[in-house]
Amino acid sequence: MLWMMKLRMSKAAHRTMREFVVPLLGLLVEQYDAGKDLFTYDAPAALLFRHGPQADAADISIAATYAMLAAEALGIGSCMIGSSVALNHDKTFKRRYRIPAEHKIGLTLVLGYSVAKFHAALHRRLGSVTFADARPSSG
Repeated sequence: MLWMMKLRMSKAAHRTMREFVVPLLGLLVEQYDAGKDLFTYDAPAALLFRHGPQADAADISIAATYAMLAAEALGIGSCMIGSSVALNHDKTFKRRYRIPAEHKIGLTLVLGYSVAKFHAALHRRLGSVTFADARPSSG
């Protein structure tokens, strides 16, 4: 299938598919069959960010970042997952979650409480700031 796609995509896109996307999808399926979820890491909640044809793709990154900051403020861990763009080709998924066909999925933000507990943080000493007098000298 990949060789057929090569006819319709740039060399860089084909290389990304061959060297990153295909191996990643293989690993995801392999681990899923073994009972491990490497896509959402068994997160209890996930936010899917998408955009319509009139929106800029960067808008979802901004929205996801604010959602991530809000989660952090509430003490909830989060992780952005960009590989959810593969869901753009899954018509059943889009239909199930009522995502219009012309909308593009860009990011998924998984949410949950971290298994790791952090007991200490780095202690930093702030540097000093020196302000120079910007007024012209009279003389």
